Amino acid sequence: MLLLSQRMVTKYLRCLIILYNISDQRMWFKLSQIVACRMLWQLLEANYQHLYWTPCVAHCMDLILEDTGKLNNNMQTLKRAITLNSYLYTRPGVLNMMRQFTGQSELLRLAKTRFATVFLTLASIHKQKENLRKMFSSNEWTKGNWAKEVLG
Repeated sequence: MLLLSQRMVTKYLRCLIILYNISDQRMWFKLSQIVACRMLWQLLEANYQHLYWTPCVAHCMDLILEDTGKLNNNMQTLKRAITLNSYLYTRPGVLNMMRQFTGQSELLRLAKTRFATVFLTLASIHKQKENLRKMFSSNEWTKGNWAKEVLG
């Protein structure tokens, strides 16, 4: 078994950077993480013959949801949901009105992973869709200053 040296890793990373024309700092970081994990795996594999690798389910689900969110038809929906959510939660008066119309329920649903939070919030918005429509068409909303705002 050939173990990668630091010099080989650096040479490998440079080849990847040149080959794929990588200038993005995040991509550089991801590549270095991949290579470091590969080196660590080789070291562990050399010392332990019966080593089993199991991926983290939460991380895998987060990556799946991230890829799902990148699809064109989903991306626009998620952006709208995030905009609506941030609008509601940054204005205390609107937030109180939303809570009145939704029976004190919250739209923001925190999860252990970032992209799961986005999809859980989207599910909450969908669940409260009728109540949100009632709120935005109510006299309280139309007579208030929020309806006159650009985002409102």
